[in-house]
Amino acid sequence: MRSAVTVSEEQQGGVAVQLISKFGLPTALLLIVGYFLYGDIIKPLAGQYQELLLEVKLNNTEIRKGILELGEENRKRIAKIEDQILANSELIATGIKDVAERNSKEIERVEGKLDKVLEAR
Repeated sequence: MRSAVTVSEEQQGGVAVQLISKFGLPTALLLIVGYFLYGDIIKPLAGQYQELLLEVKLNNTEIRKGILELGEENRKRIAKIEDQILANSELIATGIKDVAERNSKEIERVEGKLDKVLEAR
């Protein structure tokens, strides 16, 4: 009786012999090396690259969300500043109006005195 290991080794050897006889030694070696390169190097790297791309996509989504939140917060701050500027402008306008009214009364008083001085001459 043959052991399972011996049968497996003979089957693998048979496949190798069939490849060599069908494609020639250089092509068979190229196929075998390519198979192992793909399975041991290329496929794991492709999986890691795919994971990396997914992580970048998630990070971009988080960054986009952060930028939108920052923009909304800045919009609120700018609106507050505009409201403060408007309130200050109204206060300044009221102050200027009060000063103009007082100056107007003072000007009328000074004009009255000038008129009296000119009439006295």
